[in-house]
Parts: sequence; C-alpha cells; structure tokens
Amino acid sequence: NKISNRLLASFILLCSVDITGLFINQVYTLFLFSKTFTLLLFPTLFLYVMSICSIRFKLKTKYLIHTVPFITYIAVVIIYQRIINVNNDGIFAVIFSKTIWVFNTILLKVQAIGYIIASLSILRKHRKIYLKNYSEGDISIYKLLSQIILIFIITFPITVVKEIIPYT
Repeated sequence: NKISNRLLASFILLCSVDITGLFINQVYTLFLFSKTFTLLLFPTLFLYVMSICSIRFKLKTKYLIHTVPFITYIAVVIIYQRIINVNNDGIFAVIFSKTIWVFNTILLKVQAIGYIIASLSILRKHRKIYLKNYSEGDISIYKLLSQIILIFIITFPITVVKEIIPYT
C-alpha cells in the first residue's frame, strides 16, 4: 500500500527529527524546531494505523485537523521570537521560554494520550472484524502495530517523569 508506506516513512523521519533534538539542545531555536515536529509524530502514527486497518484508506482534507497543534505551536514560537527581538529583557525571555516549554509538554502529552487511545481502539475494532471475516487470517501486522503502540504506552510514563523531575 503506497499511502501506508509513505506514512510509515514520514513517521520514521519524524522520529529521527525528534531524536536529533536531544543533541542540538545548545541552540535553543533548533531545539524548538525539532520539538515542533514532535507534534506531528502521533498523528502520523494514527493515520498509519488507519491506513493499515482500512483497505480503502485515502488521505482526505479532513485529516488536516490533526495538524492544528503543530500550526498552533509554530504560531506561539513565532510570537515568542518576535517578542524577544523587540523586547531584549532577559527575565522576560526566560519566563516566556519556560512558558513555551510547559505549553509544548502539556500539549504533547495530551496529544499522545489521545492518539494512543484512538489507535488502540481502531486496532481492536479492526482485529475483531478481520477475525470474524477471515477466521484463519494472518494478523501479524495487527500484532506489530499493537507492539509499537505498547512501546509508546510503556515509554510515556518514563518521559513524563523525566520531564517533571527538573521542576521538582
């Protein structure tokens, strides 16, 4: 499936951009840039799950709603950059950058929970339908997708704790 392959490639590319954010945290603008693309990670995974589970899946304009957090965060970062350029007050810059970081963290965590739950429900529903229609069918792709989502479920609390520890 061509769409599924492209979505999987996009997901892997977004994961690599997210991982590079660990190495470029010295340059704050590049770090914000890499974290912005993290907001597309879970919607891409969700659309990939939908494309695998549905035979007649097509990317439609209604799926652009999944990019709203990404666009919102870009708008906030642009406003941040403009305010910092106009107002060179160091204290204000520190407060605003921490606010952006908290905004990104909360937005990403809420988004992750929502998309993980939605992906699991789609997998569960389509697995039942598939087993009902093809009692001896191969469900290895569903197992693989479930394992990928399970990895996200396991690593999610670890990342939440990792991000909360510096603030305590």
